[in-house]
Amino acid sequence: MRTWKQVCTAITSILLFHAPLLLGGQLQTPQSAVERAVQVMGGKEVLEQIVTMQGRERRTTFHLTDSDHPEQPFLVDYAEVGFYADFAHESMISQSDAQIANGDHQTATVIYRTSAAEMRSTYNGTSYPVQLIPAPQNWHLEDPRTVLLAALTASDLTNAGKSNLYGTPHTLARFTHDGQPVTLELNDYNGYLDSITFRRCAPYSIALSVWGDYQEKVQFGDWRLQARGLHYPFLVTRYFNDVMERIDSTDQLELNPR
Repeated sequence: MRTWKQVCTAITSILLFHAPLLLGGQLQTPQSAVERAVQVMGGKEVLEQIVTMQGRERRTTFHLTDSDHPEQPFLVDYAEVGFYADFAHESMISQSDAQIANGDHQTATVIYRTSAAEMRSTYNGTSYPVQLIPAPQNWHLEDPRTVLLAALTASDLTNAGKSNLYGTPHTLARFTHDGQPVTLELNDYNGYLDSITFRRCAPYSIALSVWGDYQEKVQFGDWRLQARGLHYPFLVTRYFNDVMERIDSTDQLELNPR
């Protein structure tokens, strides 16, 4: 039988363990939640020092937007992807080597420059003409580092309510960028940025134009400590209108490569 002192010690331990959750649920504001997420990633100074990034990832894509039926199961593609991002100039190069579900093979190079995108691809060894299209709106804010720095200085950062992701309460912080809402889902317990939600449309795309305005959610996981004290997610899962569309698993990551 436990003594009164042992009972008090046990209760104290439980309260201390859940203190971040309790305090977060009661006291977090959108601004304090964003500031906490910045600190969890390494701090504002560390984030600002990361101006370029390159790496490799494994990609799984579910063809839900161009499927012949609206429900799962969908066709699946697997790809190896190399990327180089220049945050200072809002540009990124992505090179993918994909095995298509029907057995075909595709390679593609996509270059994002602020609001424009250029795509060069080959399909079963045949080269296709270069495609020039608008880049997805706010594409550069899909990176947790970039979106948190943008949220820090947003003049309209507001509370968008609460959510329950991973069985943990979250604070929803919303701001407007390029005329569109950007919603951050910030973990009340550990402080991490767990997801970003965008509203988009793509009238130039045969597969996406029929959907009109759609919601894209970018969800993060597998956070790892990197050089310079940066915490960065090695798992990114994307949802199209709340249905899982893509999984990116990072194999290699290099900060400020020369």
